[in-house]
Amino acid sequence: MMPRALSHPMAIVLGAAVLNSIWFHGPLWGYLERHLDFAQSQAWTTALAVALIPTLLSLVFFSGLALVSNRLLKLGLILTFFCNAFALYFMQQYSVVLDKSMLSNVWNTNPDEAMQLLHPRLALDLLLWGGIPSVLVGWWPIRSVPWWQKCVGALALPLTGGALLYALAYTWLWIDQHAGEVGSRLLPWSYVINSARHWQQAAHDSMTFSHLPDATPAPGSRRPRVVVLVIGESARADRHSALGYARPTNEYTQAVGAVSLAGVQACASYTTAALNCILSHRGIEAPERSAMGEPLPSYLQRQGVEVIWRTANSGHPPIQVARFETLGDIQKNCRATDCPPDRLDEGLLYGLKDLLTQSRSERILVVLHLSGSHGPKYHEKYPPQFERFKPVCRSVILQDCDQASLNNAYDNSILYTDHVLARLAELLRQIDASSAWLYVADHGESLGESGLYLHGTPRMMAPKEQIDIPMMLWFSDALRREVGLDTSRLNGLSNVGQGHVFHTVMGLLALSGGPYQAPLDVFNASRSRSTNVH
Repeated sequence: MMPRALSHPMAIVLGAAVLNSIWFHGPLWGYLERHLDFAQSQAWTTALAVALIPTLLSLVFFSGLALVSNRLLKLGLILTFFCNAFALYFMQQYSVVLDKSMLSNVWNTNPDEAMQLLHPRLALDLLLWGGIPSVLVGWWPIRSVPWWQKCVGALALPLTGGALLYALAYTWLWIDQHAGEVGSRLLPWSYVINSARHWQQAAHDSMTFSHLPDATPAPGSRRPRVVVLVIGESARADRHSALGYARPTNEYTQAVGAVSLAGVQACASYTTAALNCILSHRGIEAPERSAMGEPLPSYLQRQGVEVIWRTANSGHPPIQVARFETLGDIQKNCRATDCPPDRLDEGLLYGLKDLLTQSRSERILVVLHLSGSHGPKYHEKYPPQFERFKPVCRSVILQDCDQASLNNAYDNSILYTDHVLARLAELLRQIDASSAWLYVADHGESLGESGLYLHGTPRMMAPKEQIDIPMMLWFSDALRREVGLDTSRLNGLSNVGQGHVFHTVMGLLALSGGPYQAPLDVFNASRSRSTNVH
């Protein structure tokens, strides 16, 4: 028979708190190993102080559960262990940290993207990391004790842990300096607190955006203006041949005369914040939706521009446009004999020519939000005929793939996006309008460099692979003739970023005034006739 002392609910609380700190904090211990010199005794005390933090937090939480009932304590522990195991799997497999930006990325991921992350190894890790402690807790008997004993324990255990942490106060400076990295590795507190921060911000951002000042349209021309803003996904600049990459990943857009801009950087390393920047007149000053002002599509719709939003992705701010379609909507409405490829970005072009031809608007903005090169299943982002670089990685456990096959799969996805853009150019050439498209990626992608995969690393510490992005422009011959375009002037541009998109789109649509700033209009720099009014 098990000793009665071990079955006291506060003994279970203490044991579970210590187990949680040891069992689920491998990424935290790895961080300490890399940033502390354990040849010095102070490093050991600093590590002890850091270990006390999740233990103390767990003592407070688990004690609260025990005060309610022993059954709730067991249920709460089992749920915590499995949630921790789920989070630990992704932290270990993709070297991510669970800060607010990453949790925003998680909560804005669509179901298709989430399903791509599933792998049998996840089930195995859940059984191992979550199942073992859960079985132990479920099997361990807990005896009933008077409520006052629970209260004494609920006070004594956290106070004792707090006293020990206070005794190590001289280590707090190091902890404060590394607070972001340490905090994002504390389970379950990292994903619980940062999820709460995300939803708090989302509730604030759901408020109606204040209207921006009205724009001034240029006098009407003989042709309508059609501008297509293409927002890419997880595309990095160093995989574009137009920007120096050895492989021919931009042969399609180069064939149609697209211009690539060098040195472009993303405002953020995850989609939601990047889209806030792209669609805001404030650019990089608007990583949070509360700071972005009225988003570009809503603003232009209110200015009399016909706006069509087509998406194979998610993460956009609340927008008000005339026509909003997901890739699923487009596929539902297609003819059985002429449906776009399933889950591929090319489907966003289906029926677009007819929409543009039938429109009677003088100014039209189309936004295409691509699925692009979102990982980890890069091999599913393009059809078989675009699998030019072989062999390819077909696993969601990217560490299981050799670097060459991972590069091949990713490069194929970049090539396919290039094909979609070239097809868009050919489509626009077939309509009676002065047209252009502007392509910009939301962020880049890590492919194993420094042990990192995917994206979402906080910008201040994000590697260049997640921040350096491509930006391309294409102009129809009609638009070139109408305004006297000299695209050679684009080659020398510098310090161009996502913050230029709002103003460039306004310039392409022949709108000025209001929030428009000519220095941030890339199109303005390419006109041979020097004027700010189109």
